[in-house]
Amino acid sequence: MPNFQVVTFGCKVNQYESAGMSEVLADFGFTPCPSPGPPDLVLVNTCTVTARADQQVRQAIRRIARQYPEARLWVTGCYAQRSPQTLASLPGVVKVFGNREKAALPEMLAAPKESLGPQVQVQGFRPGELFQACPVRRFPGHTRAWLKVQDGCSHSCSYCIVPSVRGPGRSLP
Repeated sequence: MPNFQVVTFGCKVNQYESAGMSEVLADFGFTPCPSPGPPDLVLVNTCTVTARADQQVRQAIRRIARQYPEARLWVTGCYAQRSPQTLASLPGVVKVFGNREKAALPEMLAAPKESLGPQVQVQGFRPGELFQACPVRRFPGHTRAWLKVQDGCSHSCSYCIVPSVRGPGRSLP
């Protein structure tokens, strides 16, 4: 039975989505990787709020590729949305998908294994796009559960990257 590890950077939204993606992986027969064992799949959910966050993500991906050379390394999240080719060029990365594509994780898992070279699936957000619900039943390692009720932002502050990597503001009905 294949096992997995999820590495999460950034905000509570990323932590929530990582919990949801962990549940999807479990539904597809993956088991959480025991600490000493090597994972078959490592899913890195990234942040890009600062240059330091980007650097930490790149360092972690390189470390994971060295530590688990046989693992499939998939990268998603805000940094993947902003700069997918940068992440696809890192060692060990076989798939990069954006925030919008997280909802398609079941289809990605059902598809045949990756071919040569990293696959990049990143689409931009459209105005009027609906909120993508991601029900989460458990929060391993947390004493409190969160509920994602909003994603993105419709304000275009000059210093903020959120509208470009999370899309326009949309809320749970």
